[in-house]
Amino acid sequence: MKVLAGYRTCEERDEKTEVLVDFHLYNYAFCKEQRFDTQKTSTYMSIMTDVLKQDLSQDDPVSGQQASFDRFRDLILRHCVERPPWSVGIFTLEDVAGITEYVVNSYYRHYRIYKHLFTARVETTLTQRNLHGTEEPRIPPPLCEAMPIEQ
Repeated sequence: MKVLAGYRTCEERDEKTEVLVDFHLYNYAFCKEQRFDTQKTSTYMSIMTDVLKQDLSQDDPVSGQQASFDRFRDLILRHCVERPPWSVGIFTLEDVAGITEYVVNSYYRHYRIYKHLFTARVETTLTQRNLHGTEEPRIPPPLCEAMPIEQ
């Protein structure tokens, strides 16, 4: 945690790096708050890192959020039931309830912000050209030079 907290004081950092550092820092702080041992902390941090990486590789932010939560739920449930080799009982049901509540109120509440920040932006530049000798409209003379209409 000291390494991550120390990084926050560095001068050279960009938005994406700051968001990733905050993501991991707050996840780690949650583990400390819940008094997780090293095995639970490591498992939780790995699950969240995996979920984030998968989400950033997906394109659809709306249906992607539900798919992301389904992936998260699947991963967390694999780690709360002891059924080797398919799942390992690391978390208790109380841990899972606390983790799910925290993740919904932190990560999934800001899901679209993560997607927006980490999605590559495509810029399109339009250039208009005079093709095939098309005439441009003439600029009309000023009204002060107009001839009066005789009635």
